[in-house]
Amino acid sequence: MSQGPRRSASGWGAVTGAFGLLLGAAGLIGSAVWLWNTLPPTSGLMGSVRNGNGATVPAGLESIMRPAAVAGTMVAVVADRRNERVTPEGFYAAEVHRWRDWLASSGATLTTPADAELLVLPHSICLTPSTHALVQRHLARGGGLITTGALGARDAECRETGDTLLVTLLGAEDGGVAALWDDGEGAHFAVVPGEAALGAGIPPGARIALRRADQLIFRGRDRELYYADHSRNPVVRGGVAYYDGAVVRALVGAGRVVAFGFALSQVEEGWSEAVARALVANAAVWASGRPLAQLAPWPGGARSAVVLAQDVVRDHGNAVRAAEALARERVRGTYFVGADGLERNRADVRRLADMGEVAARPIGTWVFAGEPGENQARWLGATQREFEAALGRPVAGVRVPGEQFDEATLRAWRVVGGGYLVAVNDGRSAAPELIPLDGGELVLLPRVAADDYHVIVKEALVDRSRIARRFLGEIEQTVAVRGLHVLAYRSDILAGPELLGVLSTFARATSEDQRLWVATAGEVAEWWIERDRVRIEVSDDGTEAVLTNAGTRAFRGGTLIVDLPDGARRRVEVPEIRAGGTVTVRIE
Repeated sequence: MSQGPRRSASGWGAVTGAFGLLLGAAGLIGSAVWLWNTLPPTSGLMGSVRNGNGATVPAGLESIMRPAAVAGTMVAVVADRRNERVTPEGFYAAEVHRWRDWLASSGATLTTPADAELLVLPHSICLTPSTHALVQRHLARGGGLITTGALGARDAECRETGDTLLVTLLGAEDGGVAALWDDGEGAHFAVVPGEAALGAGIPPGARIALRRADQLIFRGRDRELYYADHSRNPVVRGGVAYYDGAVVRALVGAGRVVAFGFALSQVEEGWSEAVARALVANAAVWASGRPLAQLAPWPGGARSAVVLAQDVVRDHGNAVRAAEALARERVRGTYFVGADGLERNRADVRRLADMGEVAARPIGTWVFAGEPGENQARWLGATQREFEAALGRPVAGVRVPGEQFDEATLRAWRVVGGGYLVAVNDGRSAAPELIPLDGGELVLLPRVAADDYHVIVKEALVDRSRIARRFLGEIEQTVAVRGLHVLAYRSDILAGPELLGVLSTFARATSEDQRLWVATAGEVAEWWIERDRVRIEVSDDGTEAVLTNAGTRAFRGGTLIVDLPDGARRRVEVPEIRAGGTVTVRIE
């Protein structure tokens, strides 16, 4: 088995006793270099803010995720009660139980170490010589290993060894593994960037909320997740200009290692747990020696999608002039028009529909969330009827007052023919989510970037060049996590005559940026549904993939990403797949 250089007693002792650095990237694979290349080296360029309108996601709101299939994977969770001595009371038992429960519920077969393809050592800080030898033999014959915590930092008697098996396996030198102590200022979240191998089937930019605790940082190039604040701004600790990785993949000789810097028991319930469960499934598949496959988030391999979404208030003339300005830049915007003004502004609304997409703002200004479902159904039904009368067809999108919604809102909008809702989602994801509803689904398009009210009114920016730079600068974070960027603006602020040039500048810059797919909100929602309808089966040797389109429309523009057990990554353009059809692609 290939091992990295051994560390002196002072090396690992610095990590376990202070904020020492032990790192290196000598043994790490190169398939996740995109994270390094796309995220700037410090957080100074990040501009996203926490939306301040008080909108939250309904508690318990589920989202469809499709991680890799774990069924058939033989896994052994190796436990040793010695570790109870060096962890808080009840922590170790809970961590072991959680790993066994999550793996079994995802379809893995729990077995003995001798029969396992994959070993899981949760928080195995105290390591006996026999377990140490087991890990070495297992990796040498091509097996996989998943760890949490400082694997092997102590011996069988739980005495500090001055060395650690984790650092040895990762080949770490000069700073790649560090301790993140719970000093009250540590990371609260871990973020899953889009196109990360372990993020297959997870919405790009998904954020896992973590309870405060001592955690590990990985600073090699091959981080799969990174520690962040609420707005996905990366945490930079100790003055080191690197992004602090929360999970890392590595090749160790013939074997594979996935190291988690946080414990599963530190993951908050609800959305965060759902993301973490998908993450664990993907880690189990790759570490056990199987390829991971996913479709790139956006058509044509774009790194991000951009939607220009105007809230049409009062002055419909401003809205039309803004739509004309976007049309000159070959951009189709989305216009959320109030249903109660349709009759007197019908000509303007039809003009907006000709140049872009018209979506709905419901009649009235009352907050929907918490209202009885029948009331919401009545209000949204009346809204949809107004648009059908004005446009001759229903509209797909809605933005409710205050962006406050609950499951009854989503269900009611779907029943009356709606397809998506744009709203603040408390930043839990930077990409669309498919919300399951009564045998179908509705697309939640998140608004995670600052809108014009925040930048121009609350931040009081008046210089037009600074405003333009502010809006364009926020796109970089979206690109880094492969997410969706919604520029939400009002007809009486950014679309006004004084600032219309800023809007045109934004439209021109984004339409000319080859990394971006600029689309309407409806087009994004349709793509997200069509992409989800495609099922992928990859051969065990990773040379061929069969893609089946279970949707009702042809699927075009897809890019297949396959991460192989040897660390290689392949990107393959997918030919058109007709509705109900299947294509086979070679992975070379």
